[in-house]
Amino acid sequence: GDSVSITRAGGTPLEITRTTAQGNMINFFDTDGTTQRANIQLDSNDLVFGLTAEKLRITSTGRVGIGSEIPDYMLDVSGAINSETDVKVGGVSVSETALNDAVAMAIALG
Repeated sequence: GDSVSITRAGGTPLEITRTTAQGNMINFFDTDGTTQRANIQLDSNDLVFGLTAEKLRITSTGRVGIGSEIPDYMLDVSGAINSETDVKVGGVSVSETALNDAVAMAIALG
């Protein structure tokens, strides 16, 4: 396929490659210019981030898959999710709902 190399400030190359097998791809290299660190690829109208394995996909329909190549939901994560503050469903805190449910159960059980 076609390839274009652009050198950014500091000498780090940014290679843009177009091949029929992989679509359009941007490869990011370490400062040594030979060690590839990441790539961004346009694959069937989806934007894919990764290197040796896909890490993140944004589909043409707006779904985001993290570790999920075919996201079934607006955000589809394969693995554990951590939040430093809170997670909300329908605008309601999941931890607040769990606490309220536990209190209601304790009252009901006496």
